Amino acid sequence: FERSDLLDLVGHAAASGLPVALSPSVTPNLTRARLTALRAAGAGAISLSLDGARPETHDRVRGIEGVHRNTLAAASLVRELGYRLQINTTVTADNVAELPDLLAWVIDADVSLWSVFLLVPTGRGAQLAGLKSAEVEEVLHWLHDVGELVPVKTTEAPQFRRVAMQRAAIDDIDQATPDAQARLFT
Repeated sequence: FERSDLLDLVGHAAASGLPVALSPSVTPNLTRARLTALRAAGAGAISLSLDGARPETHDRVRGIEGVHRNTLAAASLVRELGYRLQINTTVTADNVAELPDLLAWVIDADVSLWSVFLLVPTGRGAQLAGLKSAEVEEVLHWLHDVGELVPVKTTEAPQFRRVAMQRAAIDDIDQATPDAQARLFT
């Protein structure tokens, strides 16, 4: 949102038939006027980061006091202006327990997609604690389950596909007739 030519770029992309999604930081540049102009130029989706259900958690991850409050306000404005809203959440050892509360907020906020990132400890992320492998597995199974409530995608979690395939195979076995189940295990 710091680019002075962003409106022109969005307009050109939209006029060329490209779907336009933006992923701004929640800064003073994220204004109603700017979002309205970008929507009119053809932008259709906005993604915002929300890394904690509690203000102190999100603000600590982002390193800026008050950004949780501003993110919730920005999300409300984005929806009000007719954008599709995507929420990005980086899962850490410090916020994993807040995922159910984040899910409730994501559902209430009519989020189009919840993009969940497993922590890559680089840059500012090197100061955050990641999950242990068993915790990652538990989170991925939980995300698979809540995918029935809201569309979920993962980033830096290629094993999510394995979890989804395993769960689909289990569902296939569960739906098989008793005779077919018996043949699977003989």
